[in-house]
Amino acid sequence: MGKYLKREITSIFLMLGNQCNMNCTYCLQHPLVNEPILTEIDPEIYDFLCETAYENEGHRINIKFYGGEPLLYFKNIKTVVGTLNKRNSVEFVYSIITNGKAMTDEMVKFFNENNISVTLSWDGNSVMETRGYDIFVDPVHLGRLLKINNLNLSGVISARAYPKELLESFQRISNKYYSIHGYHIGVNLDEIFDTGIANKHLLKIDYERVTKEIKEILRTVDSYLS
Repeated sequence: MGKYLKREITSIFLMLGNQCNMNCTYCLQHPLVNEPILTEIDPEIYDFLCETAYENEGHRINIKFYGGEPLLYFKNIKTVVGTLNKRNSVEFVYSIITNGKAMTDEMVKFFNENNISVTLSWDGNSVMETRGYDIFVDPVHLGRLLKINNLNLSGVISARAYPKELLESFQRISNKYYSIHGYHIGVNLDEIFDTGIANKHLLKIDYERVTKEIKEILRTVDSYLS
């Protein structure tokens, strides 16, 4: 009998903290954050994670490092991965969702050595308006990010960023990535979500345009697969 309620879980988000090094216009958390949350790791979390994995009958648990900006808590990420890797009877997979601004060579090396999937939040041509910073402008930083072995891009659909233009921007980065690794990046699109954001104009999405573009994208994908 375990210490916790029996559960069927395949993914667990670890909220490392709520501090961030950017100020995105549509941030879900910014309107909700009143004070910093504790960032020290409760040792009991390891028992919870391992017990959950045991109950999954061999299916690996995907631990997703989340924030705030999770790279600001890189020391804690290393602690969690290192501690769990010592428990050889349980296997985990790891991923992280980050704005990528604080990425260092040390972090890239660590993520690659531990096969950690890295998703960068980026809005293509509209990124300066929505996020105020473009992680791919600096060629040195671009080169650093392109060294990540398991790289994904995630963009937010808004009134300033529609599906086709996001994916076209992603394709430019993916082409550079492919020339290094021989395979393409993963992609994800999210819809903007209002938790009290100030820039309401971003919410005025032309959903007919979104529907039309998504259908065009699906037809293109289907033509490649058939």
